[in-house]
Amino acid sequence: MKSAVSPVMRLVPVLRNLVRTHRLERAAPDRLDAERRRLLVRLVRHAQADVPRYRELIAPETAAAFRGPEDLPSLPVLATGS
Repeated sequence: MKSAVSPVMRLVPVLRNLVRTHRLERAAPDRLDAERRRLLVRLVRHAQADVPRYRELIAPETAAAFRGPEDLPSLPVLATGS
């Protein structure tokens, strides 16, 4: 079955990330830290909103209040195995 999304549309996120990476390639450390913080916050909020297991484990208010690495202790610790 053919995809309803054109090949060009599938490339847009990839191209956007390439441009962002190129811009950050020689960025100052404080700019890189700001970008890492932004991506971490986005990841935590995405996980809480869109991943069923994390939706169970992370309260919406915890994700909304998450501001960066200093808030990592507010997240649940996930154990592997038994």
